[in-house]
Amino acid sequence: MADHIRNAVQALIPGDGMRRPSASQLHEADVHASLAKAVNLGRIADALEALAANTVPAATIRAAIHHSA
Repeated sequence: MADHIRNAVQALIPGDGMRRPSASQLHEADVHASLAKAVNLGRIADALEALAANTVPAATIRAAIHHSA
């Protein structure tokens, strides 16, 4: 997930001589942000499923909540 966030931020850095990110840079940043969101949602879903099954350690829940912030 951290890679996707880093890539999204990097995509928004304007290229040489540009004052604003291009449309393709904005699209790339959006794709990476969506991937990071999907990873977080997957982690939260996994933690909730395990919690529902009453098999999840408290550390796992804290980690999922921490990573989603």
